[in-house]
Amino acid sequence: MRSWRAVAMGLIVGLLPLWSASAWAGPGATSNTVDAMVRRRAGDHVFLDGGEAVGLTLGQTLVVKREGSSIGKIEIVFLAKHSATARIVSEVVPITATDSLAALLALSATPLTALLTVTAAPVSSAAPALEPSAPGPTAPARSPSWLPGSQQRRPSTPRMRTSGTISVAWEGFKDGGFAARDVNDVTGRASLRFRDIGGKPYSVRVRTRMRQVSRTVVGSPTTPLTETRNRLYEVSLRYEPPDGRFSYVLGRVGVSPFVGLGYLDGGLLQVRLAPSVRVGAFGGAVPAVDGIRVDFAQNKYGAFMRFGDPRPSGKHRIAVVVAGVRAQFARGTRDYVSFETSYSSPQWSLFQRAEVDFSLPSSDRPERGTGLSTLSLSVTYRLAGRTRLYAGYHTRRDPLPGVTGIGGDPLDLLFRTSVRAGATVGFGRSGSVTFGGSVRSQQGTNERTYAGNLGASWRLGHVRAGATVHFYDGSRSKGVVATARLSGSLARDLHFVAYYNYFSNTRLLQPSFLGGSSVVPVALNSRRAGGDLTYDLSSGLYLRGGFEVGQGGAIDGTRAVAEAGFRF
Repeated sequence: MRSWRAVAMGLIVGLLPLWSASAWAGPGATSNTVDAMVRRRAGDHVFLDGGEAVGLTLGQTLVVKREGSSIGKIEIVFLAKHSATARIVSEVVPITATDSLAALLALSATPLTALLTVTAAPVSSAAPALEPSAPGPTAPARSPSWLPGSQQRRPSTPRMRTSGTISVAWEGFKDGGFAARDVNDVTGRASLRFRDIGGKPYSVRVRTRMRQVSRTVVGSPTTPLTETRNRLYEVSLRYEPPDGRFSYVLGRVGVSPFVGLGYLDGGLLQVRLAPSVRVGAFGGAVPAVDGIRVDFAQNKYGAFMRFGDPRPSGKHRIAVVVAGVRAQFARGTRDYVSFETSYSSPQWSLFQRAEVDFSLPSSDRPERGTGLSTLSLSVTYRLAGRTRLYAGYHTRRDPLPGVTGIGGDPLDLLFRTSVRAGATVGFGRSGSVTFGGSVRSQQGTNERTYAGNLGASWRLGHVRAGATVHFYDGSRSKGVVATARLSGSLARDLHFVAYYNYFSNTRLLQPSFLGGSSVVPVALNSRRAGGDLTYDLSSGLYLRGGFEVGQGGAIDGTRAVAEAGFRF
């Protein structure tokens, strides 16, 4: 209840400035932002949530932006009224969903003094020069319509821009096994964004999901026949002027300046001290967005400092964030410092994150101590063409103050570490091969899991085909997952996806009643095949239907999906 009050109070306080007078504000600056975003990506193509209705044209080249900086270029290859498909021409860092777009225009600001000066038009060299006329009275310079004293109408206030998706879907599963566990699932989703509210740099973001699941038979006493799973991922008011001194976010914050903050019911304030230096503070309650409170934290607050220009003019971009955080738990507190670094260039992309705890317990030292609890590092190097190499390292230790397991022992204070590496090699104009591997381990145990993957994709006309194989071998389980996928367009507004999936898993169980080293292998093999069709109507509405047949394991049966939505 307290988190909902924080959201409501944040929105009320943040909306108050919208009703205040703004006599000091000057005319709005010209922007080349396109009211469309990347909806999803498939290989070297992206699907946009805007089309002809927002001014896009076939063959147009657009700039893809993230946090105000350019990260790549795309070219429109398929266009509908409210959707489009674009080919990735170049990218500094991988283009993903929610990246914004800008038209490829050369904009230049005109100084005020130039607007007040009358200049003569240049004489063309191809036309004969005119004789100078007799001197006469000079016409007064015409003032711009927005200057004081002008009798003309001021430019109208920029309209509020809206974008997003609203959808409702039904999914039904008919169990083909002896258990007859049929399931019906109705889900409504909304992802909305309102920008330039009142002609000011205010925006509101709303992301929510409402879901109801009903079952004919339950598999355990803790599973109900009917279950409601409503989620509010974000509802926030943002004040983010491009060149302003300060900015803030109020409500349920889902997107923040650094990854480690996570979801927060409260607020965040950021002040610009210099073009590339910002400081800020945050505080609020930690919501259980996914229905499970993973870290058991109740409140979180702290301060941070960010170095780096979020909108650099060059090809290199770097940002460093240092934050001090206090998380309050039911049985104690956790104090830690978070370090995050991101760097991108035409060839390199790097992200690093580390957390150092000052209240880290251990099995032999229950008192507070200092130590590294999280370290993540990912690097991507781009070779010629569409060939990329990537590597990553991650280690984590869960410091949960006061939380103990059975018998009073600390709850899983061991480090879990993973190392991965791989490559994507492009061939032809639209083909690629991906391969890689990883190793996961847990300090203090003999548990190791080795995994590898191999995939290929290629495009032929309006159809893209791909296949992936993922295999793993660990101390407790091993298996293979293979998938084949075909997608494309049957017509201008009709898109299809077809797939086949094979899953094989063997788990090595050691029931407690057997004792000793007895191990019981349990094998599970399953196959499923299906597809769906999406029809985009000219009004922004879309309809989607799908069907799937599964055999083996927990998915032995048929599944049907029907969805209707509206993109704007």
